[in-house]
Parts: sequence; structure tokens; C-alpha cells
Amino acid sequence: MAGPNGNAVVSAMMASLRGAIENYAGELTANLPDWNATSGRLRAEHRAILDAVNANDGGRAAELVAAHIRGFYAEAGVGSATSEPAPNPSEPAPK
Repeated sequence: MAGPNGNAVVSAMMASLRGAIENYAGELTANLPDWNATSGRLRAEHRAILDAVNANDGGRAAELVAAHIRGFYAEAGVGSATSEPAPNPSEPAPK
């Protein structure tokens, strides 16, 4: 089944990523002090990533994605944003 852009491979990849991310991210949200503030920041970061992609600036998009993930993990209290790598999204979140 093709997505809105007609690319079945991209649609399948995005669906797979969504499923993998929502499980562990859902568990981490319980650690956040203020979901409303966090969700607003995350949406702004998503828009900035999309802007970089639409501008064909893959390097900037990659930097923004990495900072987005590190920031979320740091805010959720997982590891250290500077000394430990972010957890692997294919592995279960630490409890």
C-alpha cells in the first residue's frame, strides 16, 4: 500500500519506525515533568527537521534529529545527554 507520496517502501518504513518508537517513547513520557511543554517543544523540533528536509539540507536535518532524540532522552532522565549514547530504539526502554 503506497502512502500519500506514492512510495510504498517509504510508507512501510515509516509505519515500522512509528511502531518501534511509540512503545518506548510512551513509557518514557511518564518521566517527563511537564508533557504540555515537552510536546510543544517536540512539535517545534519536528517542524524544524521537516524544514531542513524540504530545503534539501540533509546534514542540518540529521543534526536536528540527533539533538531532538538526545534532548528527549535527557528530559526523560535516560542516561546523560553528553556522556552516554542514546538507547537503541529497537531495544526495550529501561525500567
